[in-house]
Amino acid sequence: MLRTTFCIALTVGICSFANAQPVKLDNHVGTTDAWASLVRKGHKITFQGRVTGVLTSKRDLLSANEVLLLVRNADGGGTTTVDVGPRWFIDHQSAKIRVGDKVQVTGTKVMVSGHGMIISSFIRLRDQGGPVLTSRRLNGTAYWVATETADRSQVAASATTIDGTFADFGTYSQDNVIHSSGILQTADGRMTIDLGPQWYYQGQNLSYQIGQRVFVVSGPNPFTVGGNLTVYPSYNIYQGQQVYNLRDTNGNPIYGN
Repeated sequence: MLRTTFCIALTVGICSFANAQPVKLDNHVGTTDAWASLVRKGHKITFQGRVTGVLTSKRDLLSANEVLLLVRNADGGGTTTVDVGPRWFIDHQSAKIRVGDKVQVTGTKVMVSGHGMIISSFIRLRDQGGPVLTSRRLNGTAYWVATETADRSQVAASATTIDGTFADFGTYSQDNVIHSSGILQTADGRMTIDLGPQWYYQGQNLSYQIGQRVFVVSGPNPFTVGGNLTVYPSYNIYQGQQVYNLRDTNGNPIYGN
């Protein structure tokens, strides 16, 4: 895979507008979505092409390690720069993009300091049988940002819920991936809830502490790890006015594809 630093892309016009880019990415990559406002206002586009470069932005330029693609348009329209998302998130997805891959990109066209760029929502790898690298939800919000302002009043009365306080924290392994977990003290005793893969949980703006009360929307089917640890899958975890979203309503994790 061709992998280079952000400034080396000067010849294709990336550095020329990146240095003047007014959006500041947080040092803790994944806690913010720097492109959110531009994505909401931008023009949606789908195009096909071949990947000619896979770049990594430097932290001292954008305070983040972003994955960028250079895609030569199949219609002969030149090369387009595509921002895929933070490397810590993209590297943990099952779909891998390499130089030479034929892709179909769906995203939002934005202008940054007079230069056009595509903020990717999802990329279909046509050479690999069609796997999709998904970066954003249908409404444009990033999958690497899992927290938002909300309260539990919107939770359906029929939902499976757990009400308790954090008594401890731990980890467990599932399919060779380390997951974070929280041990809740509830009216029915201690229960272990899933906090997501460790790499994803640590990328969020979360600071759960022992003694904090949380309200968890869980799935109907807890699972067993290591033969004796019962873990309840978390869909949404409410704490104060914040909710940490881990699964959609069908139980599919939002952190991987």
